[in-house]
Amino acid sequence: MGNPEHGPSFFPEAEAERSQEQREFADRLEADPNLFIVFRDSLDLVLVSEGEKPASHIDFWKIPEESEEEFQRKVNQLTALLEARGLSFHTERKTVEGRDGNPVERVGFSVGRSEEELQKFTDADQIEDYDERMVAYGRALGYPETAVEAKPDELIKWYELPDNVVFNEEVHSSPFGMSREHWQEEIETAREWASVAKEAAPRLYEQATNQILRDRLLYALSETPEELRRIFRSQEARAALEQRNKPLYDNFMRGARANGIID
Repeated sequence: MGNPEHGPSFFPEAEAERSQEQREFADRLEADPNLFIVFRDSLDLVLVSEGEKPASHIDFWKIPEESEEEFQRKVNQLTALLEARGLSFHTERKTVEGRDGNPVERVGFSVGRSEEELQKFTDADQIEDYDERMVAYGRALGYPETAVEAKPDELIKWYELPDNVVFNEEVHSSPFGMSREHWQEEIETAREWASVAKEAAPRLYEQATNQILRDRLLYALSETPEELRRIFRSQEARAALEQRNKPLYDNFMRGARANGIID
């Protein structure tokens, strides 16, 4: 008969308690959700800190009206935050050509749960072939393999998802595009990440998902109005958005009527 102290247990393992460092890191991002990073980037950092994502990448861009001292202060803030959390990271500073043709300063932060996982991301950066580099990036960031390998025309757009899914939170919190053929499996990763982020940083999660959805709705209103019209003809889709975020629903419905999207 096996030793009961070392044999299989009939009791599930207790969920690992979040460390003080994890809580402090998420709390800091929630206290200052912008922290000079877009909401989705902040959410990505939470997922790396919580051990869900292997890596993340964040770019800081110096805006024209910003002094060098102000820009460096932002860089120093994130550096100190990552150091305090004990995450592995690498920075790269470059001056690139902006949209208006003028030089723009950028500082990129590559962040990993460990040195090994950070190395996978920085190794991907050295791949010359664009398509191969994008696949390596996706793998290093922990995206589902089917999503990573999908070509751009094989990805499903958010508004092409079924009416009962199109406004789900995980659709708009997911940092990766889902493939047309495998989105039903891939969305499980997005759902798992969303659950962890929502538990660790609920206010930041709500701000991020609402902002992403708002931006997508406004973009669709101007660029793909027919797709938006089709979605809002669906009572199921409209009811899902209303249930998820009534103020956003009311505001968008007013805009949709004013722009002739709905009667």
